Amino acid sequence: MSDGTKSILKLNAIPVAIYFHNLIANRVKKHIKKLVFSNPIVFAGYKKLRAAEIRIRKTLLAKKYELLEKKSGNPYTEAKAVRLARQRISARGIDTSAKADKPLRIFLFGANEAQDKTGFYQALQKISDLVVFKNTKGEYGPEHDEQPFKKIFVDRNDAAFLEQLEAANKEAPIDLLIGQM
Repeated sequence: MSDGTKSILKLNAIPVAIYFHNLIANRVKKHIKKLVFSNPIVFAGYKKLRAAEIRIRKTLLAKKYELLEKKSGNPYTEAKAVRLARQRISARGIDTSAKADKPLRIFLFGANEAQDKTGFYQALQKISDLVVFKNTKGEYGPEHDEQPFKKIFVDRNDAAFLEQLEAANKEAPIDLLIGQM
């Protein structure tokens, strides 16, 4: 056999070898799982090993994110992310402090009234002074027809949204905008 033929045979053999390796590995895994889950003593040991593996992976992942944080300067913990977001928002002149002396004011641009009023809308009403977007017909949600994203409706909805948001913000500042656009 020539060297070219031998190399072609080797290349064709690789996917076949991988297939059989995966087939055997999956069958072995299936039998091991059956053994592990059917025997309470073995299963208890498995759970301890699995918990240890998860702890090790969590530690390795935390170290990975610490390194990424140092390289990028972006925080990878919730507290740091919130603090950085507040700093960046404050730098734009927006007050991020909570104001317990007045209720939270939320502007909701909902898309589906039936869905939103299954608890989401009512919960927002309980915790805030809720302002809801109405389309140009005075109905809940954006104006549309069967064909989504028609320019005429996009333009109408944009204009109505900006008009209502500006008016609501003049009445009292909006603390949070929630949009399902």
